Amino acid sequence: MSHPLYFESIAKQLHRTLPAEYVNRIVGELTDHAEDATLRRNSGRHDDSKSDHSAVLGDVDTVCSSVVSQYCQQSLIGRHPWLQRRLR
Repeated sequence: MSHPLYFESIAKQLHRTLPAEYVNRIVGELTDHAEDATLRRNSGRHDDSKSDHSAVLGDVDTVCSSVVSQYCQQSLIGRHPWLQRRLR
């Protein structure tokens, strides 16, 4: 079982700077990853009461800064923000 507040916080923070489609995809991937890691950690027991997604993925601020950084590295302007000023 996921912790909706954890993932909602990530989504809210990411929606401030990133496109909605990208945020939705990333939050889905993070949810899947956290649930898979929890199942592995619980050795196949489906006891999700012990899951702590921040222990698996990191705190919300760390996850969000990492996602934004990765997104910026995907584009030329993200890698070289000074170009945006030069192209105006």
